[in-house]
Amino acid sequence: MQEQFDCNCPDDNLAPIAEANCRVKVTKIQTMLFRTQGNAGFVSGTNSVDDGDSWGGLFDAGDPTLIVRSPNLASVEIGDAEVIESDENYKGDATLTGLRGQEVTAMIHNAPPEVIKTLEAITCSSDYLEVAFIYENDQIHLLTDGEATQTHTFIPISPETFIVTPPSKTGELGSKYIANMRFKIPASWFANSEIVSPVAPFSYVRDAKIGWNPTP
Repeated sequence: MQEQFDCNCPDDNLAPIAEANCRVKVTKIQTMLFRTQGNAGFVSGTNSVDDGDSWGGLFDAGDPTLIVRSPNLASVEIGDAEVIESDENYKGDATLTGLRGQEVTAMIHNAPPEVIKTLEAITCSSDYLEVAFIYENDQIHLLTDGEATQTHTFIPISPETFIVTPPSKTGELGSKYIANMRFKIPASWFANSEIVSPVAPFSYVRDAKIGWNPTP
């Protein structure tokens, strides 16, 4: 997953940078949501991503709209993007031409065999795969188009990079079976993303899973 630099430079001057004195509090990634449909958006005012009604039936769907949820994760690391260099410029410095995707590594403790088998099969049904992150403080992290009527979408994954390592039982964590789920996402994902809180009574942590139906 290689991306060329696209600076979107203004015509004359540098664009002003907004202040970030009151930063968004980001907690640990608790779980992940996966889907294969591709570019299926949550549109503000229609099927808003923060509205529980928009998620009804998506975890039990029998078609490509299906969303599946990972088990709770012990830890998640999102690595640095690799910078791609080309030939030297006239000053003798390497020219930076792009970035390769960031690797996501999620550690899973003591998942039963059927869970590992299901995770390993995630990429078997489609050549397109996406992910969204759910944080412990009940927020979801996914892409946004930034328009006035926002459309939120999942983050694309390179399916050929998705792998689940067989559980091991070694070292200081020898009392647990440890499996790792790994995949790559575009280096540009964060700059085009948003962290969203649900509208009560809906909860991403509690409700975004099999069996969720907003109808009483």
